[in-house]
Amino acid sequence: MRKRIVLVGVFVFLSFGFLSAQILTPIVWTWKAEQTGKGEYKLIFSAKIDAKWHTYSQYIGDGGPVPTKITFDPKNKDVQLIGKTTETGPKIHEGHDPVFDMQLKYFELTMVCEQKI
Repeated sequence: MRKRIVLVGVFVFLSFGFLSAQILTPIVWTWKAEQTGKGEYKLIFSAKIDAKWHTYSQYIGDGGPVPTKITFDPKNKDVQLIGKTTETGPKIHEGHDPVFDMQLKYFELTMVCEQKI
């Protein structure tokens, strides 16, 4: 009888573990376009980052973590990129990372990337 109670308890415990599982979306992206001149625009990509999470810079060397990546359709001949995509945010960490043994930059809370076109 005791063995049966223990098995039922384990089954109930595992069932609650499966029921409470959820898909994590720690970063939510939004974007907008602002006209800056005749035929020129600034694309603004904003990431809202949950607490205890971060996202890495777009500009990380090989052998490191997966960088943030924003791509533009190269087939669209009507759009020309002006310069590189910039990155800003209120909480930026930059320095040597002992895990990857390289200089890294990552963002907490928010990350804003801007590209002129």
